[in-house]
Amino acid sequence: MASRGCKGSSEGDEGTLLAQPLLKMANFWLFAEKLDDLPSAIRAYQELVESLKLEETNKIRGGVLEGHYYDGNAVVRIGKIPSKKKLYQDMAIVMRMVPTRLARTLKAVPTNLTRAVKLAKVPDEEA
Repeated sequence: MASRGCKGSSEGDEGTLLAQPLLKMANFWLFAEKLDDLPSAIRAYQELVESLKLEETNKIRGGVLEGHYYDGNAVVRIGKIPSKKKLYQDMAIVMRMVPTRLARTLKAVPTNLTRAVKLAKVPDEEA
């Protein structure tokens, strides 16, 4: 969609007013149906730009998301947000680790206690 078409099709729209700095030059626009789709769309755009070696001329200059204007660096950071699925996987891994670590700790206590008792008995037997 051309910047002129975007500007004309949404006159008076709050998002267009926020995006005024982005409507001055030719732009590549990303539209996402759900907020969860946006980071993957940003990453796909960045990969395309890198593969075509156009990083200098096609940097992300900014964006409007849920009624807020973000500069280019903020949009790049949004692209680095992991998906819900990835976050759920990470949480499941961490939650599994807690009982495992607890079991190791509880198992280590009697072992260390036994070792300490044996070491305490050795000097008594020699004397």
